[in-house]
Amino acid sequence: MNREQAANYIGISPEELDKQRRAGEISTRWIGTKPVFIQRELDEYLESLPTEKGRS
Repeated sequence: MNREQAANYIGISPEELDKQRRAGEISTRWIGTKPVFIQRELDEYLESLPTEKGRS
């Protein structure tokens, strides 16, 4: 997925996706100079989030 598709898939803005990527929370693969996001890895990111606010 490209940046916009990945952000839409997990329900955040592209800017927030960039922030999470820079923080190392979301994995990025590269095709040349183009970042791509793997659906399975986005799913893993979502699974790692707390189930309730303030809980992990």
